[in-house]
Amino acid sequence: MNRVCSALALAFLPISLPSLISVATAQSAAARSTSEPVFVTAHLTEGVVHYRLVPLTSAKASSSSSWVTERRFTEYRGSPAVLQLMTVGASDHVHTDSLLFERTTLRPIWEHLHGGGMATFLSFNATHVTGRFMQKDSAARAINVTTTAPSFSSTIDDVVAQSVPLVRGYHVTLPFVGGDGSVQFETIRVRRKERVSTSKGARDAWAVDLSYPSGSETLWIDAVTRAIVRHTYTLKDHSQLEIVTN
Repeated sequence: MNRVCSALALAFLPISLPSLISVATAQSAAARSTSEPVFVTAHLTEGVVHYRLVPLTSAKASSSSSWVTERRFTEYRGSPAVLQLMTVGASDHVHTDSLLFERTTLRPIWEHLHGGGMATFLSFNATHVTGRFMQKDSAARAINVTTTAPSFSSTIDDVVAQSVPLVRGYHVTLPFVGGDGSVQFETIRVRRKERVSTSKGARDAWAVDLSYPSGSETLWIDAVTRAIVRHTYTLKDHSQLEIVTN
């Protein structure tokens, strides 16, 4: 989610979250999995969740440090799909990100972002992404991108990390498309099972790292339910923030 992650994963946010749109570098081919993961997505549910971004150290959360995500199950061309709406801000400073993605593969179908005098319309077809990016008082810019592997939306990089095989040492680098249509790489690495402190007490969970040039994220994922029981961001200056749900 954008200059803190994805996890907000909105290109219009001042920090990288679901997008702070995450950016990651590709490492050597020998050091990463190049095949598309087989995802486990049974943890996906419908409903509305409220999030807040809380500084843990000296990090500063922006004025847009809370957001709401709503997911609804639907179908696309006869296959299970998820329609997600993310809303950031309030009153006349609202940013929205609407995303339709396949429920089993997590591949995006289309994404529309609006807010702050900007708008993006993206259409995905495996390794090909087309669309347009518009900014107030500027000419629209066409988006036409081809990737070497099927791309994902940076808006749901946390969902992708949540859904990879939970096997110690597993790692993969995948292309993610940001809200401006740019392609960036994120590396997902399953570190280990560990005891983690949460608002509901200590839990045993898998520590999964998500890395990119502007920082990294760690998601602690319940081994049985795959619920994210804790989610933190570490920025380049080593300051940290945490996503909490209401």
